Amino acid sequence: MTPFLKEVLQTVANNVITVIVFAIALLLSSRWYRHRNLPPGPWGLPFIGIIPFVGTHLHKTMITWSKKYGDVFSFYLGPNLSLAIHGYENIKEAFVKHGDHFSGRELMFMVKDTRGKYTGVLINQDKAWQQHRRFLERIFRELGVAKSTWESNIHDELNHFLAEITSKNGEAFDIHQLLNMSVANVTNKIILGDRFEYSDESFQRHVKMIDDIMNNWQLSVFFNMYPWTRLLPGDPTNYFTLKKCEHSRQYDVIQPMIDKRKTECEKNGRKNDKDIIGYYLNALEEKDKLVKYSTFEMLQLRCIIDDLFFAGTETTSTTMRWALLYMIKYPHIQEKVRQEIFDNIGKGRLPSLNDRESLPYTEAVLLEIQRYNSIVPLAVPHQTTADVTFKGYHIPKGVLVYPNLWALHRDPTLWKNPNIFDPLRFLDENGHVVKPPHFMPFSIGKRICAGEVLAKSEMFLYFSTMMQRFNFTFPNGRTTPSMEGVLGITLCPEPFKLCATRI
Repeated sequence: MTPFLKEVLQTVANNVITVIVFAIALLLSSRWYRHRNLPPGPWGLPFIGIIPFVGTHLHKTMITWSKKYGDVFSFYLGPNLSLAIHGYENIKEAFVKHGDHFSGRELMFMVKDTRGKYTGVLINQDKAWQQHRRFLERIFRELGVAKSTWESNIHDELNHFLAEITSKNGEAFDIHQLLNMSVANVTNKIILGDRFEYSDESFQRHVKMIDDIMNNWQLSVFFNMYPWTRLLPGDPTNYFTLKKCEHSRQYDVIQPMIDKRKTECEKNGRKNDKDIIGYYLNALEEKDKLVKYSTFEMLQLRCIIDDLFFAGTETTSTTMRWALLYMIKYPHIQEKVRQEIFDNIGKGRLPSLNDRESLPYTEAVLLEIQRYNSIVPLAVPHQTTADVTFKGYHIPKGVLVYPNLWALHRDPTLWKNPNIFDPLRFLDENGHVVKPPHFMPFSIGKRICAGEVLAKSEMFLYFSTMMQRFNFTFPNGRTTPSMEGVLGITLCPEPFKLCATRI
């Protein structure tokens, strides 16, 4: 190669590097200029933002950052401009006072890829979200999910659940899958009007797939932010694994449920109002007559059922696993709960929702479990629906918003000794249950959990019944697992085995 050619190639290489550096600088400076009145926050790396610095528990890392940058700060999570909000008043202002601007959802790549334009109710927004949320709230009321009319359905499932635990004869076992199936059956009853046997292999696979999606969700962050990563060899982001699970759930489990109920409704030749599928099929027939059903579609129903299984199964089941873990770790609290149940209910019947007022300590323990381990520590991320001025800063449309509920529930200015597990904080001097406004395990505002009433009923009945019927311990020689939890979509306890001795 001649000296001249070498010089030319070197000049080209230098220019290419210069262009690349200039492009990166231009990108970063343009972002800064476009969003120059954002709250301060941690600097990340180009294109990937703060991802290398978040650790295994983003909610805890955010607490550290809030001490440096303030209760409201901005950051880039990958390519996504994001906002962290700490403190009760700030969270309330964002999601209540500015609720219209902070109630959006990000339409993630996986959702678009597997559902298309049909986004269910968790991710949906605008008119379709409003119509479907109102529909679900009405159906929950008409089914009586917080009343004695629905309580009998939960009791029926509890009897199957108790029998399965009894069959273990006090031997060590992992209650995780059994809890998931039992709680999923309560959801099945609402959706389908029926339940599945625990031995049903198709049902087992369905529940297992929900768990797999939950556990692998952290990896999905990468292909949702960078869809091209799904093309990397070896499926390092678990894209194809998750897509296969979601496709199987949609077409092999949920669609047959809908087809079965549709056939039954057509055969009966009458309106069916015993479950969500029946109600929705009725609504579809009235779609052309009633504006409130204008966004209803058969494919939308499938996505709504998918959402209900996720939201209705995982949160309650995970809370119950944490409850069992804490009752085993603190046997004196477990015994006190049991004694309260014996004193007020006895052993002859299952606890009822009407017993809540006579079981204040039991209720307080449940509340403390939800406070101490906020299982959705950053809520389901919101997204701004328009440019908004918040705390003196300009927040653009499309910003992802993370309210730190974990930090809220561990805030020493709101809770005395917040890092100590103490159910008595939820009881007043007369022994009555008190819930302060800064306690919000189901979030707050327009996106507050639509199934909150059902979840509260399930958790109370499952927890009080398990405490009434069994004494829970760790197997001999086993120590308490780490209480840090594993963060997926929810904050789950590490796998553990227990022994349940019938009382």
